[in-house]
Amino acid sequence: MIKRLTLWLLLSQWLLSAGLIVLLHAFTALSLPIAALVAIATIAVLRALIVINNFRLAASHERANGFVSSALSLIAWLHLFASEYAASMYSSSWTMAFCTFGARLVDKPNGVPVLLIHGYGCNSGYWHGMSKVLLAHGISHRALDLEPVLGSIDAYVPQVAGAIQQLRTETNQNQIVLLGHSMGGLVARAYLACHADAGIVRVITLGTPHHGTGLADNAPGCNARQMRQYKINGHTCPSDWLLALAKREQVWQRRRIVSLYSLHDNIVAPRFSCHLEGADNQAFAAVGHVALALTPQVQQQVMRELDQAAREISTALDSCTLGFVSSNKK
Repeated sequence: MIKRLTLWLLLSQWLLSAGLIVLLHAFTALSLPIAALVAIATIAVLRALIVINNFRLAASHERANGFVSSALSLIAWLHLFASEYAASMYSSSWTMAFCTFGARLVDKPNGVPVLLIHGYGCNSGYWHGMSKVLLAHGISHRALDLEPVLGSIDAYVPQVAGAIQQLRTETNQNQIVLLGHSMGGLVARAYLACHADAGIVRVITLGTPHHGTGLADNAPGCNARQMRQYKINGHTCPSDWLLALAKREQVWQRRRIVSLYSLHDNIVAPRFSCHLEGADNQAFAAVGHVALALTPQVQQQVMRELDQAAREISTALDSCTLGFVSSNKK
């Protein structure tokens, strides 16, 4: 669904560009090449304004909740905007339209298999950049295309369960890591709360609104409502769904979660909504929401977490082996 929608949006943008070229060439003194440049620049500026507006809305919600983002220099802010704009264009204009995928398996795996769970309004193509990093490290992985697009987060849990079983069958490994971006992190938590799957050794979330986000107020769908925040007696509270999810989780499940997030997120607001009690929380500066999975330092941290998970599994297996040998000697 998202792939078709993305293709239609791209087609609409190109048709709009073509129309602008014709109008500019017909009613101004601009040559065709110059008219084409102006038309393309117009579309690019409109897309940039969307990103700027997201930063504005996020900052507004921060102030409304009494938070102040860590200050950035002008150069750092421009870099933040440019990287988020580039990530948004790359994802929505290329990878989500042309780079969707299912399983990507390696012949000689090196580490724990990973299930990739995308966020709101995205599909498996969002993970194209991260997938290349995983393949370079010899890690087999599978990505989901969650449907329906505007459905309940709970409705995605059976899809996750099916994908986990597929990945376990494909890799012949029981131990799995879940990596979720934005809403995908909530989907991963919902799965673990339902299944209490001891074979999930890590849940890594990127920019996940664990306590909701003010920007979900502007988004349609049941899943968006589940990610909203509400004002109660002047205080901002997570949605009932988020509160219910937290009550269903056990301490050991929270300890398996690693929340990687940005102090300058332009979608999750307030940004500290990504901080999850009982989890391992790690903050990055000057990274946008879409750019999280495409930023080298975040990718490197994900790889370190996967390496650590693999070492823990190896240590546990060694302990089991030693215990088995010791018992046989007795």
